[in-house]
Amino acid sequence: MRALQRREVCQIPASAGNSRAARAAGLNCRLSGATITAEQGDTHVPDWGFDIDKLTPSQLNGVMAAAVAVGTLYCFLGYRTLRFVIALTGFLLAGGVAASIALWITRGNQSAALIGLGLGGISGAFALFFVYRAGIFLVGLLGAGLIADHIFRNSGDAWAPLFVFGIGMVGGLMAMILEKPVMLVATSVLGAWMLIACGVYFYEGGTDPIEPFRAAMRSEDQRVWVIGAWIALSIIGLLSQFATTRGIGPAKKAPAPASS
Repeated sequence: MRALQRREVCQIPASAGNSRAARAAGLNCRLSGATITAEQGDTHVPDWGFDIDKLTPSQLNGVMAAAVAVGTLYCFLGYRTLRFVIALTGFLLAGGVAASIALWITRGNQSAALIGLGLGGISGAFALFFVYRAGIFLVGLLGAGLIADHIFRNSGDAWAPLFVFGIGMVGGLMAMILEKPVMLVATSVLGAWMLIACGVYFYEGGTDPIEPFRAAMRSEDQRVWVIGAWIALSIIGLLSQFATTRGIGPAKKAPAPASS
């Protein structure tokens, strides 16, 4: 919340009737000699919230540098650090949802959003870390859904969102059947997308971390270059992960002890 400073002041002759009438109208009254000073206005409320617009360029660059680190982890080390990537995915998704709910309940209080991000993110990270198969499904869904979204984004058809969701669900189910190949593709695609979005921000500059990428996707010429760079980086990440995870397969359950 930002401080409110609107205030109206008027002076009226001092009398018991005027004083009662002013107080009944909700005015703050002060007696000064032969006059009553009546004030009406909003109370000054200190600004306790956090606003991303208040970040300095160096602070915002630090946030985007952290996003670059996350994207690099997904793109080039996604399968090798799969359990950590799954927990991080749970943190980002659950934390984002919790922060949005906190913003809605508190009517935009950014401090409450940060608390929601922390608590919701930790809960989501622990949930997906221990429910491994659910995490595999979610990462596969996100990877397939992201690809489908960029394919059908400009179709203009009413059924396109449902089609994107359906492809995402198929990707999640395929990840549970063919864990390693789908995870290699999904993490490479997700990580490359983060890196390209951050690269567009650093190239264009500004104070909004998302708008430069959106503007590039709205431009016909720039979109071709962005999509091309995304595909190329995804392939590089996929080949890199494939080369560094040879001999590493899906985690298998320990065999049950033989009965005597």
